[in-house]
Amino acid sequence: MEVVPGETSSDDILYNLLNQINNNLVTKIDNINFELKILKKKTNEAKILKEKIDFLENENEQLSAHVEKLERSSKSENLILYGISENSQENNAELLRIATNLLKDQLNIEITAFDITNIYRLGKNSSRIRPVLVTFHSKLKRQETLLNAAKFKNTGIYVSEDLTNSELIERKTLVEYFKQAKIEKKEAKLRRNKLIIIEGKVYTYTKIYKI
Repeated sequence: MEVVPGETSSDDILYNLLNQINNNLVTKIDNINFELKILKKKTNEAKILKEKIDFLENENEQLSAHVEKLERSSKSENLILYGISENSQENNAELLRIATNLLKDQLNIEITAFDITNIYRLGKNSSRIRPVLVTFHSKLKRQETLLNAAKFKNTGIYVSEDLTNSELIERKTLVEYFKQAKIEKKEAKLRRNKLIIIEGKVYTYTKIYKI
């Protein structure tokens, strides 16, 4: 084939086209490799970030468990009394006198002001009678009060344990089993987040949740 001077042969056109395609392909491959490197870096960063999040979540769980343990320990010295009349002139000293007299007269418990380390009403003033939180110096005296609390029956006064938020959630579940035990005429009692059925069985929220 005769090539006219100044004209580009078909072979040259094909060569240029192939060369352009090759260059484009190399560029795309380089771009893909670059993006893969970025993706790999981001994947590693994401992995490191996840490990940090897992660590922080685990640390938070441990901290929450520790705080819960401390709170339960602190509240284990308390009882809450409901139904004690309230007046606007009342102060802590007067409230202490009323509470100790009430426990002595109604529950026949030998108790003095020295057996109580703190006492105050919960919540803000309102038209409702606010409950009274009592912190006992001795857990034995607290337990004696709790064991005799049934003597308040028909007086409008009742006693409850001072529970943490998580214990209240657990207690709500246990109450249903407590009611069922009563229906089945089984002697049962609730102690904090434990349900005790007088057959030697002790149920906790965790055990019931697994059933």
